[in-house]
Amino acid sequence: MVLEILFITFCLSSFVAILLNILSLFKLSKYKSKEHILDIEDKPVSIVVCAHNEIENLKVLVPKLLAQAYVDFEVIIVDDRSTDGSYEYLLEEQSKHANMKMVRVEWTPEHVNEKKYALTLGIKGAKNDLLVFTDADCEPISYNWLKKMVSQFNGKTDFVLGFSYYREHPGFLNKFIRHETLQTALLYVTMALLGIPYMGVGRNIGYKRSFFLSRKGFNKILKVTGGDDDLFVNRYSTSKNTTVVLDPESVILSEPKNKLGELITQKIRHISVSKLYKFKHKLLIGLISISKILFWITGLSLIILTYKIYWTVGLFSIQLLLLLSVYDRFTKILKVKYEIWSLWFMDFVYISYLILFSLRAFTARKVRWY
Repeated sequence: MVLEILFITFCLSSFVAILLNILSLFKLSKYKSKEHILDIEDKPVSIVVCAHNEIENLKVLVPKLLAQAYVDFEVIIVDDRSTDGSYEYLLEEQSKHANMKMVRVEWTPEHVNEKKYALTLGIKGAKNDLLVFTDADCEPISYNWLKKMVSQFNGKTDFVLGFSYYREHPGFLNKFIRHETLQTALLYVTMALLGIPYMGVGRNIGYKRSFFLSRKGFNKILKVTGGDDDLFVNRYSTSKNTTVVLDPESVILSEPKNKLGELITQKIRHISVSKLYKFKHKLLIGLISISKILFWITGLSLIILTYKIYWTVGLFSIQLLLLLSVYDRFTKILKVKYEIWSLWFMDFVYISYLILFSLRAFTARKVRWY
C-alpha cells in the first residue's frame, strides 16, 4: 500500500514537472524579440541605480552606463547614505557628464524600507517616463543593453523583465548560485511567456514612471524588506502589460556572494517576500516547487526499492532529458555559460535548498536588504 501511494505521488509529480518543461521548451523555441526599432530614438529613458557604500562597484558600473549606445538617456545614481567616498565620486562624475544626475539620501524615515525610499527618490527625480533599473554591483554585458531593454516598450507595455546572471568563479558555491539563478529565471520567464507574470529581478528590469506614480509607488509595501522588484511586478503585472527580453546583449552580470552567510541572508530575504505574492501565484509556485521535491524523493526511493522499475525509470528519464533540453535551450538563447554536465546533480541539491531556505524564510521575523 505504501509503495502504491509512493508510485502515484511520483507519477503526479512527474506529470507536473514534465508538463512545465514541455511548456518551457515550446515557449522558448517560439520566442522572438518584438523590438520596436522604428521609433526607438523617440523614447528617452532614465537609468536608475541605488548604491549604499558601493564606491568600487560604481567606478566600474557608471562608465559602462554612460557609454551605452543610445541617443537620449540619463543616468541617475541614488547615493543611499554612503560613507565610503561614493558621494564625492558621484559629485565629480556628475560635473563631467550632462546626462548624469546624483540623488543624495541623507536619512530614511522610520518604518520605511531604505531601498524602496531611495528608489522612490530616484524615480521622482527622473525626467523621463521610461525607466530601466539595475544594481550597483552589476554591469551590462553589452553597450547595447539599454537599447535592447527599451526596444521592448510599446504603448501597452508597462513592465519589461530582463535577465541577470552571476559571474563565474571557482568553487561549488558559485556553481550553485548560477544554477539557482537560472532556475528562478526560467520559471519567471516561462510564466510571463504563458501570460502569468509574477516577478522580475531588480538587477535588470524596466517600467514606466507614470505607471509607478499612478499606483502610488511602493506605498503598500514600504515597510517590507525587499520586494521592490518582484512584489511590485507581482501586484501590477498582467499578461497584457508585461513582456520579457531574451537577448544576449540584454544580459546584466552581477558579482555573486562568496560567503555562505551572505548568501543565506540574501535568499531568506527573497523567499520571505514571496509570502506576500498573490494567492494564485503562491499556489502555482508552491505546486511547482513541491512537485520538484516529490519527483526526486519518490523517484529515487522507487528506483532503490525497484518498484515498477520500468515505469519509474522511464518517467524519471523523460523528465531529466526534458530538463536538460530546457536548460540547454535557455542558455544558448542568452549565450551564457553553464556547466550542463552538472545539471542533474545541481537540480537534486536544489531541492534541499528549497526545503531548508523556505522553512527558514517563512519563520524569519526580520530581514535586511544589505
